[in-house]
Amino acid sequence: MAGDFTFPQGKANSMETVKEYIKTRIDAGFAIGGATQIWRPWAEFQQGLSGAGSVMLSDIVVEGLGNYDKVKGFPTRGGSIGWEEYKLRYDRAGSYNIDRVDIFQVALSAVLDRWTGQLSRNQLIPERDKINIMAAYERIEDAAPGNVESYDPTVNDIIGKFGEVLNKLFNKTGMLQGYQILVNGKYMDTFMNSKEVTKVVGVAQNPVLAIEQRVGAVSGSILQWAPEDRMKTEFDILDGVTAGEEDGGVVVNEDAEDIVAIFSAPDTIQSVDAVNVVNVFGPDINQTTDGTRINMRFFYDTLITKNSLPGTYVLVAPGD
Repeated sequence: MAGDFTFPQGKANSMETVKEYIKTRIDAGFAIGGATQIWRPWAEFQQGLSGAGSVMLSDIVVEGLGNYDKVKGFPTRGGSIGWEEYKLRYDRAGSYNIDRVDIFQVALSAVLDRWTGQLSRNQLIPERDKINIMAAYERIEDAAPGNVESYDPTVNDIIGKFGEVLNKLFNKTGMLQGYQILVNGKYMDTFMNSKEVTKVVGVAQNPVLAIEQRVGAVSGSILQWAPEDRMKTEFDILDGVTAGEEDGGVVVNEDAEDIVAIFSAPDTIQSVDAVNVVNVFGPDINQTTDGTRINMRFFYDTLITKNSLPGTYVLVAPGD
């Protein structure tokens, strides 16, 4: 399925229709796939992505209360809900060839569904996660270095450390629970074997018998597990052109450290991603292969406003 998008019935699909279908499919994958989807701003709070990689995000500003006065009445306080423009730092692109296919609905949608699914699952979502996790770490470390702590997890203290961080956040934000915790999958066994965990096997019969043993929450805050190869402090972003970088993608920098976990209050970290399907050339125009060529740009970044920084915390494992 591709969101609410459907091809027109009974007629050939235009290239504009194909572009919109591909964009909708990939956007749907970004919304539900990968680790950093928990940081995605609500669609209502994001608008106006341009071809230059700028996006408008909802920005809320409020001032504290004053005293009511019998003569002067209500004190004037500032408060607004507006939009602020951000330039996304990571502008990625690709030009893809797919085989010649019938441009009518059934054949085309089947091919595009399979192709966009493989592209999103194997390339786009892993790269999006790596870049946006690195960007979140960089934002917090640069603007609030006191919110980054070196910590080497052990089975004896990992739950206690997470509780300690949540207490620190509570004292800054007043929020007792409901934090989002992105956790490195490398430490899943450390959690499961922790001396502080009372293991309970959850069994469900809807719709089939299922057993869940993984730790899913700590002190009322949900854990989002991320593959360990995405939880790094630094990646090298390959340009796909320079000698040695022809394969593109992102690779772990040799000086990178493992991120154990990133803690955040809701809506403090905003992981923005967007796709712009620039061109679709059919077989009659494509001069590269006997097939359809699709040119796309992908924009990534993680944004954290200054007022949101107290609601963030990062644990980083010390390097070797």
